[in-house]
Amino acid sequence: METYNLTYDLICIRANGEWVVAQKAHQGAEPESRTLTIFQFLHVKENITRLREGLAHIHYPDDDELRDIRKRVEAGRKRLEAEDLTTILAYLSAHQEPDRSIYSGDDQIREALKSHDLLKDMYPSLSLECGCEILSSIVEASADRKLPIKLELDYANELSPSEWAYLVDLDTKEVWLFRGTELEYQGHPFNNVLLYPYVPKFLIKFPFSDLQDLSEDSLKDLVGLVHGANYDVDFSVKGDD
Repeated sequence: METYNLTYDLICIRANGEWVVAQKAHQGAEPESRTLTIFQFLHVKENITRLREGLAHIHYPDDDELRDIRKRVEAGRKRLEAEDLTTILAYLSAHQEPDRSIYSGDDQIREALKSHDLLKDMYPSLSLECGCEILSSIVEASADRKLPIKLELDYANELSPSEWAYLVDLDTKEVWLFRGTELEYQGHPFNNVLLYPYVPKFLIKFPFSDLQDLSEDSLKDLVGLVHGANYDVDFSVKGDD
């Protein structure tokens, strides 16, 4: 069963001058993997076009809708809890792919169900485990499959020094990377957006075109540089020859 500490990242999208996505997500064990997934998504030009198109089909549930969603998730959990252990274990295996050997008894199976994120199974775009999968989820959204999203932009005020924020800016065609917070200043993309005068601390940004010029191996090398860099020194990336 997967466990998390209370460390989060924030994945944002800005389009047509508006903040349309601000997805809070559990960081997990390897922040580098999230950066790589975002870079790999932006590496494909068609993904950016489809992302723009998918944004027309996102939906922001109001408080009443969110309460209804929580009720449906809880009802789903109760139905599962009423099932036999074989059915519960099969469900967990299908949705978590755990090593069955970690469950040594009936009580552990039921405890695993209690801690399992059923919200991710039923409404993945609202789950803290969604992470950068939100990008591909938006791509798949359509007029008859509206995608519910919570806009959690305020969390940008609260990033700890180990927490990252990503801004996919469809207006400037750049991806911005941040970690921790700093005092806001003129020209910062989060300036005058948040309640408190702290904004994600800017590290570096890349034009989409730079990422698209790189090979898969070079993207991985770039992620290593990004996560290991001294940000007192500027560095840039050039496409593969």
